[in-house]
Amino acid sequence: MLSATAIVISALSTSLIRKRDPAGAPGDHSARSYDETHRRVRFTGYDGMFEVKCFVTVDVLARGLALRAPGEREYLEALDKMRAIILDAAKRAYNSNPPVAVLLDLSNFR
Repeated sequence: MLSATAIVISALSTSLIRKRDPAGAPGDHSARSYDETHRRVRFTGYDGMFEVKCFVTVDVLARGLALRAPGEREYLEALDKMRAIILDAAKRAYNSNPPVAVLLDLSNFR
């Protein structure tokens, strides 16, 4: 089995490469997506060659937002701004018991 500490959150890493989507918004939006139904942002991590689905709830992302009604764009930007914190929380959650998917909520950030 691969080392759990090898997890790399690719969506967060690639978001550092600033691109523009067709609408002109900065960021690589293809690497992560907003799920309005479940109120979370999905991104992908890797443990060696194994893909790990990762999710972070909007409650976590909204902590730093001043907007009353943030939407997809604001949540994706918040994910980029909180990259280091989210990456650390994802590694801790994955290392504690490597699941098929990692779901990060407020309890992962205390």
